[in-house]
Amino acid sequence: MRVLDLGPPRVVVDGVERACAGAKQTSILALLAMRAGERVPLDEIVVAAWGYDATATSSSVENHMWRLRRLLEPGRRAGGSCLVNDQGGYRLMVPRDAVDSRRFERIAAEAGEVGDPTAAVRLADEALALWRGPPYEAIAHVTATEAATARLGELRGQLVERRLEALLQVGDVARVLVDVEPLLAAFPFRERLWAARMSALARAGRTEEALATFRRVRALLRDELGLEPGAELQELHRTVIAQDTPALARGEVHLPGRGGRLIGRDRERHELGTLVGTRRLTTVTGAGGCGKTRLAVEVARERADGFPDGVWFVDLTEAGAPEQVADLAVSRLGLRADRSGTRTALRSSLRGQRLLLVLDNCEHVLDGAAALAEDVLVDGARATVLATSREPLDVDGETVWPLAPLSLRPGPDGRSPAAELFHARAGGGDLPLVERICTGVDGLPLAVELAAARARSFSLGEIVEQVERDPGGLGRVGRGPSDHRRTVRSAVEWSHRLLEPDERLVHRRLAVLPGPFRLPEASAVVGPDVDVAEVPTVLARLVHRSLLVATRRAGQPTQFRQLATVRAHARHHLDATGEREATVARRDRWVSGLLARRPRLGRPEEAAWFDTVEQAYPTVRAALEQVLAGPPDPERVRQGATLAWFWYYRSRVHEGERWLARAVDQVGDGPATAIARLALATLRMIEGRLDDGRAVLAGALADVDAVPGEHRAQLVEAMVGAAGGAWTQRAFDLVGTVCDRLPETDDPDLEVVTAAIRCVPALADTAALDELAARTVLVHDRAVACDNSCARWMTCGVLNILALFTRDADAGLLWCPRLMEASFPSGTGGAAVYVASLGDYLVMRGDLVEAVRLFSWAHTRARRTGMPWPPRPTTQEFLDAAAAGLTADEHARAWAEGARLRLDDVMDRYPARGSGVRAPRGTVVPT
Repeated sequence: MRVLDLGPPRVVVDGVERACAGAKQTSILALLAMRAGERVPLDEIVVAAWGYDATATSSSVENHMWRLRRLLEPGRRAGGSCLVNDQGGYRLMVPRDAVDSRRFERIAAEAGEVGDPTAAVRLADEALALWRGPPYEAIAHVTATEAATARLGELRGQLVERRLEALLQVGDVARVLVDVEPLLAAFPFRERLWAARMSALARAGRTEEALATFRRVRALLRDELGLEPGAELQELHRTVIAQDTPALARGEVHLPGRGGRLIGRDRERHELGTLVGTRRLTTVTGAGGCGKTRLAVEVARERADGFPDGVWFVDLTEAGAPEQVADLAVSRLGLRADRSGTRTALRSSLRGQRLLLVLDNCEHVLDGAAALAEDVLVDGARATVLATSREPLDVDGETVWPLAPLSLRPGPDGRSPAAELFHARAGGGDLPLVERICTGVDGLPLAVELAAARARSFSLGEIVEQVERDPGGLGRVGRGPSDHRRTVRSAVEWSHRLLEPDERLVHRRLAVLPGPFRLPEASAVVGPDVDVAEVPTVLARLVHRSLLVATRRAGQPTQFRQLATVRAHARHHLDATGEREATVARRDRWVSGLLARRPRLGRPEEAAWFDTVEQAYPTVRAALEQVLAGPPDPERVRQGATLAWFWYYRSRVHEGERWLARAVDQVGDGPATAIARLALATLRMIEGRLDDGRAVLAGALADVDAVPGEHRAQLVEAMVGAAGGAWTQRAFDLVGTVCDRLPETDDPDLEVVTAAIRCVPALADTAALDELAARTVLVHDRAVACDNSCARWMTCGVLNILALFTRDADAGLLWCPRLMEASFPSGTGGAAVYVASLGDYLVMRGDLVEAVRLFSWAHTRARRTGMPWPPRPTTQEFLDAAAAGLTADEHARAWAEGARLRLDDVMDRYPARGSGVRAPRGTVVPT
């Protein structure tokens, strides 16, 4: 096996190159390859695959890790693995040369050390052949990635230089001249490449071209970096400078005064400082209140020594129109305009000046700011411009550098950078409440500081309520500038008033989408007032203007979200225009359409539908809450019950039960709510509340015959779910009661699912288990043939229980892993029950230590997902037997080890085996 990580991540297994299955798997593989041999903590994996605003559950992570292991080792059965769990993280354990980046580093080092130039060329060619493109682009958002990619990029640059030097040593001048041109285009500031070109031209007798090369690189370095060529190039040009360039004198610095220590921006200061030192024009963009001005001023102050002609700050909020920008700049720089005009005077005065010009708040006078930047950066000028704006200037050569709000992720001291800022401004405070305040404003520095200023007047609990009710209402309570940053809402309004009418409309209507959303949700809530084909363009313009945040991941649709403060502003305008009710209705109709598109139970496309619902779940949840907030609506409650299987598979049983209970209580009993009550009974029984579930189920079954025919398929699925819920509590009589009421169906998928659930009641008849096993195997084969995963896992579940009844550990260790394999593509909601069964079989075999490990894992998962523990009465018997057979220390050690396991560790130890089937056999033990 080999991992190709220099470029888009790929895997080569048995000589066959295989791509990753989706963006998350790609990101996880890239991170593990970048850190090959090291332990990668789980939270870093979540950030790589889901981003910093991750809402991934542990089951989601485990699913992807399980699938990744299948990609890396498709033919592996039990035993060791190259992808191992390690103390709350994962480690990719492969030979060094099995990862292209590590192999590249090794060969590059050999090429640099070998004395034979011919061998150096051969090794360099071998290493460079591994480079298929920029590495780790899939995880570019991960903080540690930049250093790794920079290191590899520098190694590559050094390697191509060493290769050219070796070619010169062997006299292959023609090859150097051919190969160096594309390298100069890729690495224009690497002087050793220019030296190689000059040397090759000189050796070829093309002296004038060699001298022209020196003039060319000198102009490039002067214009782009303000530097002279290095000593090697000077020597090649035969004009060696005998003395060093004198140090630049510090010029005047005209910047606003410091407003206290800049908190939480160390990485941003370093990155922006590097850009200011190397780029002619850098524009810091970001939402209002995210700290663009504060950061730009601090960076300008730190970099002042590099600008001998001074650092100058121009606040463009004083410019009322684009044509006033140049006049304001001339005034701030102390220049005098002559008859030739302000712009001409500016160009002539700044020509040759090595200064830094900070243009602040450009967004409302973009045309004037762009023209000023172009005047300052004319050919021959040596000035640098650092601009802040809520959207780019769109000038040639501009580097756009987006600034996000402060991170909400805890640092080494347990505080996030946003909480650190709050503590610094408020003088302390209870950390959980402070984190809630900071989360409520998305870490926006202006909002954090305004909230902290209220700590003298209100308790932190009261500030939490104020922020969660309306974060846009935060305002300055003391002395301060009366500008567009006086309140959070005015900071956003500063951007809003610059929008076009269609942008304003989309901005306010997106307020009904409470979390991350995609283009379909946005198009739905915008409505007919904007052509659906124009919605992507308007969204892009709002991102451009820093009123939307876009998250792009390879292989996935772009996700958008409004910061909480921006959404509060949009909601305010939505209410003011009277459009809220109609916009909410459009959102809810979109959710209804999504629920109506649910595939049949167990179909292969069902898992993809679950994924779609997961991605849109903030919008789905908002629509569900709207159902409860409005008048009783049995039809929408029935639609909401469509999510019952989703809630189970995606470990949201508690949330689903609470919503169904409130919804059913609101609309009452009757045929119109029979499906919702079946779903409620299902989730309550899965939670272990058998008596509550039984009572609800009895009332629902009394009304199933009156359910309209158009809802018959959902009714059958809901009844199968209810039978499954009763099955989890071993209430076989109740399962039989539901099965007796199941309607007949000619739908192939529903028919095989009902055939599968009808095998369950026979588990109560211990005298006919052999007949049940044979019948269940036949249904299982039908389920496999029609590719219905639900019927597969139900029949595997019956055969798994038969193995428990008959104490047939071999059969159990065959069917239980197959049960998990059939179930987990849709989700891992039942993982605790299945893994506990594996523990039961291991007790039967006498492997008590491993059994306790699995019991510990299952116990932890059951508590986390709201499942009862122990999942079945017989499990307690095996728990007691394992505890009795081990010493207290042995049991405690195994229990602790099990709590650290991951689901994919269990799957790797007990993979689904064999294509043949056999029914459990052995002595029947009644339950």
